[in-house]
Amino acid sequence: MSPFFQPDDLPVIVACRTCSPFGSGLAPLRDAILAEQTAITFEEIATGMRVPLSRCRHIPMSDSGPDRTLVLAQDCLVEDDYWSLAPWNDTAPERRGVAVATSKGAFLSFLRADPPPMHEAAPDAVARALARELVARGPIQARVAACATGAMNLIAACDWVASGTADIVLAGSAEAALHPLYFASFAGLGLLTTQGCRPYDSRRDGFAIGEGAALFQVMRESMARSRGLRILARVPGWASAAEAWAMTGMEPSGELIEKCARKALGMVRVAPDDLDLIQSHGTATTSNDTAEIAFVRLLETPAPLCSLKGALGHLMGSAAGVEIAACVAAIADGFIPGTVGCEDQAAPDVRVQLCSERRVPKCILKVSAGFGGQIAAVVLTR
Repeated sequence: MSPFFQPDDLPVIVACRTCSPFGSGLAPLRDAILAEQTAITFEEIATGMRVPLSRCRHIPMSDSGPDRTLVLAQDCLVEDDYWSLAPWNDTAPERRGVAVATSKGAFLSFLRADPPPMHEAAPDAVARALARELVARGPIQARVAACATGAMNLIAACDWVASGTADIVLAGSAEAALHPLYFASFAGLGLLTTQGCRPYDSRRDGFAIGEGAALFQVMRESMARSRGLRILARVPGWASAAEAWAMTGMEPSGELIEKCARKALGMVRVAPDDLDLIQSHGTATTSNDTAEIAFVRLLETPAPLCSLKGALGHLMGSAAGVEIAACVAAIADGFIPGTVGCEDQAAPDVRVQLCSERRVPKCILKVSAGFGGQIAAVVLTR
């Protein structure tokens, strides 16, 4: 145990909610993963391109009002079995922090006939809006890290809670990037699938762009227990790193991912053998699959590898947040998510969790990656 922590002061998640292509809340996400569904469809967009995407269809599109990124984030504030603002409201405003970001910002709003003011469209606009709405007067930050954004903001929350900077932190990410500009960019990079997202499958050819949001309330375990709060998951370890290797590709040896993962596991002396699952980034691209397969070999763990991109699509800046939320649901409700789309493994020597199953995981390692070589690792336990 690191001297930075006391055993009962580990960060814990006391509330979690998502807005995903499967609907509002953690329960629809959980049920869809257990049923091994996919939200990916192929649609023709304004330019005539036929593209793979996964849309939050339960949130109406609008050409006016707040940016859709904020709308998706605000959908996560509705009360349900996994989300209540009671822990938040019972904390003094000066002790409330917000660490929420979007990777792309509200850039698409500038293409509307009534573009918003600049201050409503920056990457930290969602964090500022939520802080105003929920009266948070503690630290506010928006860590932008491409597709690892959600993980990096959860790490910020854990840092603040563990160090005493804040008593409770709203953490997460949101993204709404279903626009021809983004589709054209990723198509130009050769990253969009033509058949369906197939992580770690020999037929993989890319991903589908999606949208969504996820929010978490994080506090110390001792404080949560003293208030009688339900703990959905503990977060005993985390780490971040940067490969500084390429702008869009991943360093193929997987060495930095392994070092980052071991650093996160080492915070509370969790061994690779103690893992029940590695929930990976898993974009079904050659670069990603190669690096993550290599990382798992280096880690030498019997735990299976799982990607949710075949089910959810790639939710861009909200990907890590929604996928961490799925891990929280797995721990809270007792199941192991499968890897939709993987049927013919490209690397048979590495174990991939092909199907979802009812089995209680005690420890999950979540690994996220972002363009520019940004790596994040988060450990979640019961």
